[in-house]
Amino acid sequence: MANRKRSKGGECCCPPAKPVRCEPTFSRSVGYYERDPCCHEHCRIYGVHDEPYLRPFDPKECARFRRNFIDKSLGFPLGYVLGTVPTKIGVPSVESIRFAGNLKAFATTYFTRRTDWTAALIDQVVAEGQLLFSDSEGMESPNANDYPEIYDDNEQAVTRHFMVNDIEFALELDAPFELYGVPNTMAHLRRIMTAYFKRHREAVFWTPNWYLLIWKDMGVWMVLDLNGRDRDTFKPNQDGGLPVLFAMRSLDNVIYLIKSESNLEKTDKFTLRDILVVRLATPGPNGRSQEREFGPRMSEYDVIASDYGYLKSNLHLTLNSKDALRNRSALPVAVATAIASKVDHPATWDMKTYDKIICYGANMCKNCWEPCTDLNKPMDLDSFPRQIRMGQFVAEVLLTPNVFEGWWKCVPMYKFNDFHLMLDKALDENDYVIFQINNQMYSLWKKGDFLYLMDPYRHHIVGRILEASEDPKSASVRIFGNMDRLLSVFHQVLLESNRSAIFHIHTLRIRNLTECPVGTAPMLLPPDQDMDVVSLNENIRFHENYDKCLEELGEISDFEEDLASDIEPIEEISTSEEPAGEEEGEEAGPAEGGEDDDEDD
Repeated sequence: MANRKRSKGGECCCPPAKPVRCEPTFSRSVGYYERDPCCHEHCRIYGVHDEPYLRPFDPKECARFRRNFIDKSLGFPLGYVLGTVPTKIGVPSVESIRFAGNLKAFATTYFTRRTDWTAALIDQVVAEGQLLFSDSEGMESPNANDYPEIYDDNEQAVTRHFMVNDIEFALELDAPFELYGVPNTMAHLRRIMTAYFKRHREAVFWTPNWYLLIWKDMGVWMVLDLNGRDRDTFKPNQDGGLPVLFAMRSLDNVIYLIKSESNLEKTDKFTLRDILVVRLATPGPNGRSQEREFGPRMSEYDVIASDYGYLKSNLHLTLNSKDALRNRSALPVAVATAIASKVDHPATWDMKTYDKIICYGANMCKNCWEPCTDLNKPMDLDSFPRQIRMGQFVAEVLLTPNVFEGWWKCVPMYKFNDFHLMLDKALDENDYVIFQINNQMYSLWKKGDFLYLMDPYRHHIVGRILEASEDPKSASVRIFGNMDRLLSVFHQVLLESNRSAIFHIHTLRIRNLTECPVGTAPMLLPPDQDMDVVSLNENIRFHENYDKCLEELGEISDFEEDLASDIEPIEEISTSEEPAGEEEGEEAGPAEGGEDDDEDD
């Protein structure tokens, strides 16, 4: 049952007590010497070789013979399948239609084994390519992103977001592959294709008015040609030819098909582009959705001042303590934010990246830490998992509760009190801290010369320029250039949803961070051993069901509760000249001011 819950949680839970080592293990065999029956040592003892003498087999000799061998033929194809609908010339927008057919064919490979391809399936792919192009013609903007450096005008006319067998696909092609100093002409096809397939498994081959879809499936090279070939000679025939799918033994056979059986000249140009699934969603109540990042990530931080900016989110948690999942997820989200900032630089995050981090923390709360969803159990921070998988990375964390604590006072002044002194000291001594007040948790950390605050709740962002009908509240990650600005803004956030109360500051240390395959994890470090964990600056391949998170965490929750402290009211004693109206609980002064707004006289 526990393993099933971990699987539903996107494999974010800690592994078993004794995980499989991430490092490869090597078995040491005992070396021994076994003489060849015809060795000279035996001849010295037993006599001479029998005649005629045959030299012992040398396996390296065969390798030397094979090294420079190039199979300049189609070889003996493992199989081929011909469609039944002949191609025609003079069809309008034929290049767009064939591009659409290749997109549909690639999506079909995700749920079709290579032995299941039939003539009927090829005809279906061709027909669905025509329908996809027809649907695209009725769209004002078929694709959200143009990428003119990747797609030409004919390809831009085809939407890359479609359905196949009730499965939602969104595809993207990568930039054309280039080998430094080698032009992309047919004369250099072998060299370029050999280098390309050392890094990739799929390719869209393009030369003017002609496409091939190539992919490698369990050692077999599959080539789909929807342009049409002659049934008997396999020569190109775009007027009456048939679409065909080849299954070949080697890359040499694929290269020969393109160079010698496709009527191309040595000077003809071509491109090889990788094809990627950037979104896949299966149907049904138990369906899953997966997304991957593609292309350059655009910064979505909005700058309010020279030392202050913010990034908002589509998701948020709640202040309602009775909603266990959306309230108690704040701790896993805070830990997840710290780990994510160590892998992927927070200044490069966009809105969807922050959404996925919140989604990951909620899934971890739901599946990996039992007190997180049970209101009858206290949130014992000492029982928080020490080892966490996030995407392709495994992190070992050390969460130390209640390192600092003090009083936060609901008054406009935020300097030279417990809040100021404790938070300043905590961030000076630690890279990551979690600030807890009442049932709320916020994550703060340092990165380079900047400070970050992760607020998972809906709060106003004063100074933000709102568009028409835009919601003024949202969860956010805020970036600051100095400590004074952070204290001012954070104090204003707390004023919005708290009264005077005790706060606790927990520290978080990332002790180890390793990229490991699913099902493996590094051993936990001894308590007295520390590693210098460096930032990786890599993208995280989240496995969370993003669509389901939008349903669970996207619904607006503006719960407001009277959080008045049971402690007697705090009397402010100060020699400064404060206005008479600045009492506890009343409206604060200018929000999120700079250094001069809240200075003592």
